Amino acid sequence: MFIYLSGKIINILDSRIVIKLPNGIGYFVYITPRFKYIVNETIDLYVVSENNILYGLPTFDDYIMTNKLIKLGISVKQTIEIVYEVGADKLRQLIVTKDEVNLKKIPNFSNKIVDKLLILSDDEVISTLRSSDIGVNKDKYTAPEFTDKLQSLGYSRNRIVATISILKKEEHWGVLNLIDLIKKAIDILEQRD
Repeated sequence: MFIYLSGKIINILDSRIVIKLPNGIGYFVYITPRFKYIVNETIDLYVVSENNILYGLPTFDDYIMTNKLIKLGISVKQTIEIVYEVGADKLRQLIVTKDEVNLKKIPNFSNKIVDKLLILSDDEVISTLRSSDIGVNKDKYTAPEFTDKLQSLGYSRNRIVATISILKKEEHWGVLNLIDLIKKAIDILEQRD
């Protein structure tokens, strides 16, 4: 099963495109309406399929989040709609912060789906902070790496820098592994809101 397509858009129909690969084969793919694609644009997509229907995802992050949700028992179609509507970064932030109120505001979300999202452990969500898990479980990390991870959750650089100072003052920096340090940072950031 393939997970990636790269080619040129030759037709667009509502939220579907025909993508022609360099070998001449074309695929009909559903895409997120969050992005405006145009004919003749070269595009790279990660794909998930169900019943011979391809759903294109613009980033590997979206692909990883989609697969995590599918493993929770949410249907492929519902999962795709969730990721298309919200995006992996925003969804991850809502899950990590256990923001049940804003999760329930997402169109077509039932209480059952929100409950399933909230059972994702922090480790599972944080392990998908970016398109690769490089550095997530390392004992060594850098301030820019740490900052990138928290920025992907929607926190501002200024707030993150202030949080790093607190983590160093409380002697967590260089002691905790990256996952635990991010959890601690999120606690600090949420307390200061």
